[in-house]
Amino acid sequence: MGTAPRHVAGGLQNNIWAQDVQPMPMSMPYPYYPPPHQMFYPMQQQQWGPQPIMPAQNPTIPPRSVKGPAISTWLQYCDSLPIRQGENFVELARKFGEQGYRTIDQLTSSRVSIKNLLGWLGIGKGTADYIIQYADEDMVLVRNGKFTMDLDIPGDN
Repeated sequence: MGTAPRHVAGGLQNNIWAQDVQPMPMSMPYPYYPPPHQMFYPMQQQQWGPQPIMPAQNPTIPPRSVKGPAISTWLQYCDSLPIRQGENFVELARKFGEQGYRTIDQLTSSRVSIKNLLGWLGIGKGTADYIIQYADEDMVLVRNGKFTMDLDIPGDN
């Protein structure tokens, strides 16, 4: 079943059927890109003898938390730093104690929100934000073993 050529401005044009299409010459040796080379890693050497039994870590149980310094001491420390001055944080020590907050790891953003501190302590949003920010910063140092408070405050261990 063929079709007759039809006249178009500029010459004759044939309707082209799929069987009439010739493949185009290829500039690449393959009609597609070959799959990437697979990386073969050397096998680990077999170790003979008894192997130590490593306890499987449970991904649902977080690692044991690190306790930070006492909040009352830490608030005094924050007030003593020039970059953190102006908030008079030490006045909040009693309020934190009344709510059961003892150490600064309880004040990190993963454990408390600005909204919670506003309601529980009756403080401003900015002050709550600073407390959480400073607790986060200092707890990173505590976990890395680099946090020190160079204050000599009697009565707080």
